[in-house]
Amino acid sequence: MSNNTHSRNQARRGLTLIELLTAIAVVGVLSSMAFAVSVKVKDYAAKTNECATARQLVSTFLLYPNDNNGTFMRGSGEEPKGELKGFGGATISADKEEAMRWPWKLANLMTDGASGLFTSEHQDYYQYLQSRHDNYNLSLTPSMAMNLVFVGGNYRSSTLAPDAKTQGRGNRKAIYAYDYCVTRPDIAYKPSDIIVFVSAFSDYAEGWEDVGFYSAVPPISPDGMRWGSYTESIPSSMGHVHLRHNNEAVVAMLDGSVRMMGEDELRDMRHWSNQAIIANDPNFADFKQN
Repeated sequence: MSNNTHSRNQARRGLTLIELLTAIAVVGVLSSMAFAVSVKVKDYAAKTNECATARQLVSTFLLYPNDNNGTFMRGSGEEPKGELKGFGGATISADKEEAMRWPWKLANLMTDGASGLFTSEHQDYYQYLQSRHDNYNLSLTPSMAMNLVFVGGNYRSSTLAPDAKTQGRGNRKAIYAYDYCVTRPDIAYKPSDIIVFVSAFSDYAEGWEDVGFYSAVPPISPDGMRWGSYTESIPSSMGHVHLRHNNEAVVAMLDGSVRMMGEDELRDMRHWSNQAIIANDPNFADFKQN
C-alpha cells in the first residue's frame, strides 16, 4: 500500500471521529433545547389552567349576591341560610369548620363541584381527599386563597370581621367603618383593583407538596401582621400567597377579570383593601373605626 493510500485512510478515520463528536454535541444541544421547550410548555399549561380555575371561582362568587340579598359570600363564618353537601352528598353541619369556610360554599354552586377548586397540578391531591371523604382538609387547602379579610368577610375574628361587635350584651356596634370590607357590590370603590382569589400554598397536607390554602393574609392587616421576605418554603412569609408561575401569582379581581401579578404589585395594599384604594396609599394601615 502506497504512502498516499495510508494517509487517505488516516484522514478518513480522523474525519469520522470529528463527525461523531460533532453529532453528539448537536444531539446534546437539541436535547437541551427540547427540554427547555417542554418545561416552558408545561409551565404555560399550568398557568393557563390556573387562570381558568380562577375565572370559574370568581364568576361563581360574583353570582352569589343575586340569590342572597345582594351580599357577597362570607369567606369564613356561617351564612344566613342554606345547606351544604360534602363528599358523597353527605350534609355538612353548619357548626363545622368546613361549612364555615368558603370552599364548600362555592363548590356547592359550581358546575364541576369541589374538583373545580383545584388546578390540574392539584387534581391528584383532590382525588386523594375524595377517596377519604375528607371534607375538612378540602375546605382548608384549595388551590387558591381568598382575600377574606377585605372581601366577603371573616366573621370568626373579633379584630378582622367587618361586622365585629364589642363584647357584652348592651350597645353592640360595628368596630370598623362601613367600607372596611366589601360585603356588597355597591361598596367596592374600584372592583378591577381588588383581589378576591390568589395563587396560594401551605404545608398543612402531610406528604403533599405545595398544596393550596383557603385564606390569603393581606400585606398589612388590621391586627398588625405584615408580610416578611418571600420564602417559598415558608408559606406564611407572604400570607400564603404563592409565586408559582415564574415569580408571579394568578389573581382574580372583584370585577371578574383574571391576571398575573408579581411580588411588588402584590405588596400594594390598593389591591387588597377598599380603604387603601380610596386613600390611594400602597402602604395603607389606617383601618378607620366608626
